Amino acid sequence: MLTLLTLLALQSAVAQDDCGNKPVPVVADTAAALAVKPVRFKPAPKAAPAKASLPAGTLTLADLEAAFEALAQRGATLNDFFALLADGKARTLPGDVVRQALAKYGVSLPFLPVADLVQITSDGENLTVELDFGRKSSKKIKLPKTTSVAVSSTSSRDPYNVNSTRTETVSGGGHTLIVQDRLTLGISENGLTSINGVAVKKLFSFSVKGYSEHVEGKTATEDSKALLQVDSNGRPIVKDGHYVPQVYDDWIILEVAGRKIEIGIPALEPKKKGPRS
Repeated sequence: MLTLLTLLALQSAVAQDDCGNKPVPVVADTAAALAVKPVRFKPAPKAAPAKASLPAGTLTLADLEAAFEALAQRGATLNDFFALLADGKARTLPGDVVRQALAKYGVSLPFLPVADLVQITSDGENLTVELDFGRKSSKKIKLPKTTSVAVSSTSSRDPYNVNSTRTETVSGGGHTLIVQDRLTLGISENGLTSINGVAVKKLFSFSVKGYSEHVEGKTATEDSKALLQVDSNGRPIVKDGHYVPQVYDDWIILEVAGRKIEIGIPALEPKKKGPRS
């Protein structure tokens, strides 16, 4: 039966009489021979990314994961999550829920010691972040030092060509933050508008003015030098004979003692689905 159907589908079955006359097709149209209308399969339309939203009240891990996943499908960032909270609705985000959600999506905020987080409450205009430092009302946080690969010199005509671009290793980070046990973050439909309760410790303590900024396709820099994407071994990634710069659309801006620190916010990545059991 399978052989017959295969022959019909290929329209290759022929008949020849015993006198050696010219063969004639037995089947000219497979669908007609089977007396069945041909089934035409249309590709399923691509589903539009789900719209990110959050309920009011106390949020669960499922609530945060659903919002993060919807944002990730659109290539959005944590800044867009702040914008979701700026809708005038009151919410409570328990510390354990926030920790689990941020860990699952690899999200971090340099000024927030998540391990000490008790809860975040929102009135739709401000986020109040409550931290537990034991008997202390503040905590010093030493940010790790970082090393990056930057462009030291290049041809303006082809700035990332490996043959005309020199690179160097640059260092950053290493700042000491003083974080109060109660932070207030201003939020709007554009994201983060202010950070209150964080200072940078040098010889003196300097308060931090923080906010987010959306600038599409902006290249990350260190000391005015473009930073490059690197692989897991710390070597610059090369595509088509060119280095690949670090480019972000959303940024957290920290202004300290007249100096501006710009931190690129990577897009949220959808969670990888595990194998079905």
